[in-house]
Amino acid sequence: MYHYVREFSPKMPYFKYLNIENFIKQLDYFEDEYGFLSKPEFEEVIFNKTKSTPSKKIVLTFDDGLSDHYKYVYPELVRRGLWGIFYIPAKPYLEKNFLGVHLIHSLVGSIPAAKLLSQLESKITEEMLTDLIRNDFSEETYVNQKNPASIDKFKRILNYFIDYKYREGILSELVSVNNIDDDVDSFYLSVNQIREMHDNEMIIGSHSVNHPVLSKLNYSEQKFEIFESLNFIELTLGQNIIRTFCFPYGGSRSYNKDTLALLNDSGYDFSFSVDYRDVTKEDLLNNIQSLPRYDCNFFPHGEAS
Repeated sequence: MYHYVREFSPKMPYFKYLNIENFIKQLDYFEDEYGFLSKPEFEEVIFNKTKSTPSKKIVLTFDDGLSDHYKYVYPELVRRGLWGIFYIPAKPYLEKNFLGVHLIHSLVGSIPAAKLLSQLESKITEEMLTDLIRNDFSEETYVNQKNPASIDKFKRILNYFIDYKYREGILSELVSVNNIDDDVDSFYLSVNQIREMHDNEMIIGSHSVNHPVLSKLNYSEQKFEIFESLNFIELTLGQNIIRTFCFPYGGSRSYNKDTLALLNDSGYDFSFSVDYRDVTKEDLLNNIQSLPRYDCNFFPHGEAS
């Protein structure tokens, strides 16, 4: 699983990303140590529930529909004859607006963490933090990231603890006071780039509409995120596609039984979570809507710059 793959930008001196040179080194490592599952092999595994191919092969996934993926990742995959799965959130295309999660990343990447946390704490009140009591949000988030405590607290408040009805307004204030660039067109893939990648054997999947923690939402809200994001993909690419989803934020705390039922009801072929282990035959048979995958930082050359 990858997110940002890019080069350093002096505009965001604290931003965490995987440098493109390390991405290339990691692909070399995967090729030498494991090999890559071909797209026909992958489809055989997913649709026929077989594991006839050699074990331990790698499948590459890329979240969030970032322009990084077209500029840096896609050319390298094409050069090597590889393919990947790219998960696209719909809001930047439907509303021409930034996702909250990416405004948070831009803030953390641009402004010293202690200053950001102080600004945030001056704007929030206790009644805004409706999910502060959830131990899974407190204890199981960001455990595999090496962040200062102030960054983890800042991100937990805005991604997990806060009631979403307050989040957008507070983020808008923080973006404005810190002069954060929120140019949607340059940050995300364009529709034409998505179509080009699809036409060249990349799988384009759904990553919800608004990138929420789905377990914070009621059934109807989850249904909107899951059905409308697939509708966007189908309107963009047509009906003859592989239907796949990955959970925003990813871990088991980020979804619930309603999520899994809705994924099955809406016709998704498979979905990815971020339980850090290999996919097993049991997963293919019984957990097709919550397949595990590793973050790239579990492997050599994958640590964030």
